[in-house]
Order: sequence, then structure tokens, then C-alpha cells
Amino acid sequence: MKQLLCLTLLSLALSLPAFGDVYSSQTFTTDFQNSGGVPDGDLNGWNDTRDVTGAGVHHIASVQVSLTISNGYNGDLYAYLAHSTGLAVLLNRVGLSSSNAFGYGDPGFNLTLSAAGANNVHFYQNFSPSYDGNGRLTGTWQPDGRGIDPLSAASAFDATGSADLSVFNGQEPNGQWTLFVADVSAGGGQCTLLSWSLVINSVPEPPTKLVVTSVNGGSNPTAGTPFSVTVQAQDINGVPSVVAANTAVTLSRNTGSGTLGGTVSGTILAGTSSVTISGVTYTKAESGVSLTATRTSGDSLTAGNSSSFTVNVGAFAKLQLLMPGETAAPGSTTGKTGTPTARAVGTAFNVTVNAVDANWNLLSTNDTVHITSSDGSAVLPSDAALSSGTGTFSVTFLTAGSKTVTASDVTHSGITPNTGSTTTVNAGDQTITFTSPGDQTYSVTPVTL
Repeated sequence: MKQLLCLTLLSLALSLPAFGDVYSSQTFTTDFQNSGGVPDGDLNGWNDTRDVTGAGVHHIASVQVSLTISNGYNGDLYAYLAHSTGLAVLLNRVGLSSSNAFGYGDPGFNLTLSAAGANNVHFYQNFSPSYDGNGRLTGTWQPDGRGIDPLSAASAFDATGSADLSVFNGQEPNGQWTLFVADVSAGGGQCTLLSWSLVINSVPEPPTKLVVTSVNGGSNPTAGTPFSVTVQAQDINGVPSVVAANTAVTLSRNTGSGTLGGTVSGTILAGTSSVTISGVTYTKAESGVSLTATRTSGDSLTAGNSSSFTVNVGAFAKLQLLMPGETAAPGSTTGKTGTPTARAVGTAFNVTVNAVDANWNLLSTNDTVHITSSDGSAVLPSDAALSSGTGTFSVTFLTAGSKTVTASDVTHSGITPNTGSTTTVNAGDQTITFTSPGDQTYSVTPVTL
């Protein structure tokens, strides 16, 4: 006689292989149909449907089910889980066979159903089972899987089935999941479902793109100073995903006007999802810089850009002297563009002196500057301090030819001086006044009176 109250706890989970990721985990304890009561001897049974929602594209890795039923008659129960086009038979009148017309009479389950189970749950009494203090079957078992009518002849249950949890593999996990439980043989009393849990694990999607996830560990790099860049392979959902083959990656400048140099390539090794490229350099101190990571071999991945970042100016290294006609070009090889315009003897002009780092980036300092010239007769300015790292100085050449001007740091002798570009100095128009007759010499041309 089966007149016992059947208290049922059903916990449902999707099994997680070594490569799977938890996609959704939920436990349901309320809002059950008929307060969870499963009718006795009624093929219409009891069901509970829950929705799983989430963003992106995902596919199920595998399924694991935990089931707890208190009291009742185990051989009477039929249970399945349905989702999309899949239906997995969890229990189908366990113990029923050609040699057992009623199935097992144990009072309940407290077990896990999984592909990882060593044996099928249908004939669990053949495998030295363990029970909890309430007499319920425990342990991890393969689901029944017998996709036949639970009212089939007893001999039909001798054969194994294939309606196991693998039917969900590869399906999209979002949507409705329905748990169905029926007591198919009258006389056992009503079972009551107390709760059930659904945990979905998804297969990692293949990588589709490269993403620059970190530049200098999140801090602004300094011009000319090596820094690191981390590049990651991600799937369509923006989740890190391992590459199948060694995948070479090259960095290039996306925005900015400096020069990207140093080490700009690396390899994402097969079976991993990222590479950190160390020793990257950038010459110009500026904001709005971004980098592009491009796959050059291996897995086919879309190129990706970094977020914009700022490159800070480096340490004070040298002075820069600009002649008229020249313009500063920080971050470039020479630090300037243009060509000096010719000067005339006796005509004053201004030179610009900048305090710069090793890559010609302007920095702020008030160091004092001293000006000299290859024209020993030139009229030169007095020493003066820079303002915010820059200053103008008046110079007058008094000798024709090719001349230069040099700036030196008086405040810090370790700062490298800079000699400006060689400039042509023309003789120009001159007014000559003689105080006495006779032969006189002016510049390089003799004059005879």
C-alpha cells in the first residue's frame, strides 16, 4: 500500500564540463501549481515552467539534474525536463522490468542525475546504493533516459534509453524550461514538490575579435618609456575565448600623431585567450591616443581598438633651439620642421628655446638659459629664465656666412645643450664711416680711398 505523503524536492542543473561557464543559476520555491502537489495516479501530472533570459549568443554545454523526493513509492514516478525541442527523461518508473512488475518501493530520492554518474538510475539497487536518514536514494546517477510510455509493458523497461540530458547540448539556453512530474499508479498518495533549481552552463563561444583590454596597466604611459599592452581574444558576447591556433597580433597607432615603436607584436598561444606585449613605446606626449590590435596569423579575428589614453611628457632631458622658419614637432625624430630663413648682418631676430624631454616634448620649467653663437662678433642676449618651459631670445649676427646659435642650461648643467640649424647670414647693405683717409678694411673686402 502506498498511502504515504510524498514530499518532493527537485533540483535541476545543467552539468558543467571543464570548459563550461555558468550562464544562469536559479532556485524556485514558490508560486507552484497546486502548491506543488502531484496528483496520485494521474498521468496529467504536475508541471512548473520557468523562464531563463540573458543577453548574447550562448549554447548549452551539458545538463545535470538533482532530485529529492520524500516518501512515496519510487517505482510509480515519471519525470522529465523539457526545453525548446529537447526532452530529457529523468525518471521512468525506476526498477520496473521483466522481473519486477512494480518497480522499486523505496521512499524517495535525494540524488543528482548527470552524465558524470557511474550508473543509470533505473536499476540503482544493482549498484550497492546509499540512502539518507529518510530512506531516500543518494549519490550521483545517470538519468533514466527511457523515452517510452510509462504504462508500457514491464519488459519494455529492460532496455536502456537515449532521452538523457545530452538532448539539450548545443541548444540556446534562453526561453522556457518545464519540469513535469507524474505519479502514474494510483494508491501511492499525493506527492508534493517543495522546490527545484536550474543551473545552466554554456559552452564557450569561439573567438571572433581582438580587444585591447589594458594599456600600461590602466595608467597613462610616458613618452619614450616602455609600457605594456594586453590584447584579448573575445567571443561574440565579449567574453574571453581561447584561440585554436597560435595567433600573432601586431599593434599599430589608431589615433594620435606620435610614433609607436619598441616591441609591437606578440602571440596569443593556442589554448589561451590573451597576450601581454611589453616594451611598447610612444614618442609624443598628447591626449586622445588609441591603438589597434590586428591579427596577422592564426585564428581569424577582427581587429580591435583600445580606449583613448593620454601619453605624459617625459623627464627634462635637453634644450631645443628653433631658428626663424622652424616649427617645433614634438615626438618626431628631429623635433622640428621647416628650414631656417636667411639672416642679414646687423639685423636682430628672435630664436625660441624650449625645455624638452628625450623625444622633444615641451615641459614646464623656469631654468635659466645662456645663449652663444659661432659668430664671435654676434650681439647676444643676457641669460634669462624660461617661462613654462619656453622663451625667446634676441640675436644679431655681425659676420656674414654660415652661422649657428646654441642654448645651454645654466641652472642644471646636466641638461644637454642644443645648437640650432646652420643659418645663412648675408652681408646686406652697410653704411661705412671713415675718420681718416688711407687704406681701410671692412669685413672681408678691402677698400682703397
